[in-house]
Amino acid sequence: MKNFCLTLLFITLLMGCSSQTHDIAHWKGESLSQLIEVYGAPANFLKLSDGNRVIEFHHSINKLSGNTCTLSFMLDRENKVLGGHATNGKSNCA
Repeated sequence: MKNFCLTLLFITLLMGCSSQTHDIAHWKGESLSQLIEVYGAPANFLKLSDGNRVIEFHHSINKLSGNTCTLSFMLDRENKVLGGHATNGKSNCA
């Protein structure tokens, strides 16, 4: 039940913020290994009951100010990106 609720929450975030995710939308269909090449090791991951996973990366926006962006991606069983969302805790990461 917990995984179902988390999946529903993630999908809601994706739908509600679709206009804000243009900068990471190009990752759809790409592999987890490609994400790791660009962003390094994931900060967190959650395996869902349906076999999908939610992976989070912390990406530095501005090293001087310490601003970081949390990039969350939903991956299918074959480790392909289904969608993503980016936030810095206050707004989307532009």
